Amino acid sequence: MQLSFSRLGLLNSSYLKPEVDNTLNSFDYALLMKTALVKIPALPFAYVMDRYRWDLFEGSANFEEDANRYFWYLLESEQGIKPSLNTDRTHLFDAAAKYHFPDNTPYVRYFLANILSFQLLEGLCRKSIYGSVDTPYQLPMPLHRCDLYGSKRVGRVLKKALAPGGSQHWTTVLKTLTGKEEISVDSMVRYFEPLTKYLDKIIKQQGIPVGW
Repeated sequence: MQLSFSRLGLLNSSYLKPEVDNTLNSFDYALLMKTALVKIPALPFAYVMDRYRWDLFEGSANFEEDANRYFWYLLESEQGIKPSLNTDRTHLFDAAAKYHFPDNTPYVRYFLANILSFQLLEGLCRKSIYGSVDTPYQLPMPLHRCDLYGSKRVGRVLKKALAPGGSQHWTTVLKTLTGKEEISVDSMVRYFEPLTKYLDKIIKQQGIPVGW
């Protein structure tokens, strides 16, 4: 819901920004970049946190000898992050700085929630416009411009999906809200597609190296 309420559609409907067509502008790219910097880095970090936890349980990494070294190996390979100081950190346990780790709280829930937020947005956007979450029709606007504010259709389908609570399997709830029983990154890719094309163009023009 946050992905919708903080976007251009709500600004337009609230008279905070003049009405515009679907031509993308700097305002679109600024909002997409802001969202990308919050959502995308969280995916590899969430993966690293639980991958590290699982590997310690499995014995792939020796907790006493190289637990911290392995943690930073994962961070560098998945996120391109290195320690700020070039010192021996073998005796430290940096993963514990994230309270989820010593509390033994699985972090994969945040990984999945991040992906699902985009999938739910697209399904609810289709429901708001076409009256069905699994319509074959394409959205008439970029996904990041979809505005769910005030949609009674969205309110009704959310009530239908969430009212049973834990009595329904999560795949049933997901199908009610998105038309699919499987988690997919397709909606996330479509959401950031305008930004991806824009950045690809800038990277090519400026010859910017990508990766680490």
